[in-house]
Amino acid sequence: MKKYLLAILLICSVVFASIAQVPQKMGYQALIRDNNNQPVSSKKIGMKISILQNSINGIIVYQEIYNPNPETNANGLISLEIGTGVPLINTFQSIDWSLGQYFIKLETDITGGTNYTISSVQQLVSVPYALYALKSGSAASSLSAPLVKTEQAVKIDAYTATLNANVNANGLISKVYFQYGTTTNYELGTIEKLVSGSQEKTVSFDIENLKAKTMYHYRAVALNAVDYTYGEDLTLTTIASTPTANAIHPDSISSHASQLRGEVNPNGNSVSVSFEYGIDTNYGTTLNALTNVISGSSPILVKSPIIKVTEGTIYHFRIKVVSSYDTTFSDDFTFYGHP
Repeated sequence: MKKYLLAILLICSVVFASIAQVPQKMGYQALIRDNNNQPVSSKKIGMKISILQNSINGIIVYQEIYNPNPETNANGLISLEIGTGVPLINTFQSIDWSLGQYFIKLETDITGGTNYTISSVQQLVSVPYALYALKSGSAASSLSAPLVKTEQAVKIDAYTATLNANVNANGLISKVYFQYGTTTNYELGTIEKLVSGSQEKTVSFDIENLKAKTMYHYRAVALNAVDYTYGEDLTLTTIASTPTANAIHPDSISSHASQLRGEVNPNGNSVSVSFEYGIDTNYGTTLNALTNVISGSSPILVKSPIIKVTEGTIYHFRIKVVSSYDTTFSDDFTFYGHP
């Protein structure tokens, strides 16, 4: 049987019945992934949610299940409204949010039953800030969603990139993450980072396991106790994989002639190939390979024109491979001019 992981993504908006009242329900999202870190898509999941007081092992002040079971979307995401399920312990409205820290515990049964074998606990941080504003006399309308701007990605190579965003939390603790993927459905997401304060801050995320020569869409997402804010959709394109080159022993044509050889894997690029050779590692002479432009994703045997050599002399050579992205060299190879 597969093992499944529960990755808590974010707390959504808190819905207030009025300025003077506590929240009546709280939006929440969770991402279900399998043991290969792939989303569990379009599946009804049995879920039990508990609100714990003061610690991850604290007293359960509220607990509910759902009937019917919530269903993950195509990306493995479940969206819930805590406070609208079937109560097992107390009522959501009875929670006194001013009595310390609170934690949310999610338990899941991916078969849709009540055999909850997977659980995850996370501290609630946004809700108490919203309540603090209410209890201090601030109007709910004075609370603002965070501001977020998606910035250009940097350090883009074949398989990794760094995503950047500028975020103003607008005085509330805000969670920030990136959605990304090959379409604007954004099949993937980063971990979350917390941002606070009322000034713009830069937040960066490193992503990996990308595909070479592929365009990705990405956008920053920020949320606090008020609402989500989505940054602009931008794109990045990963570069091709770096070509590789391996020099092998030359063919001896005669006592005064040799032909340099090697293997080049373009790794999906179109590349030009040449040989550099000489009596030391300064080389000094460059010759284009007989077939000097190659492409593909497998090793290809390449050869130089026939060169003159002197008996008993040590020669050095290496292969130079140039793509539109970079230049690659093989290791240095030495050989003797044969008598």
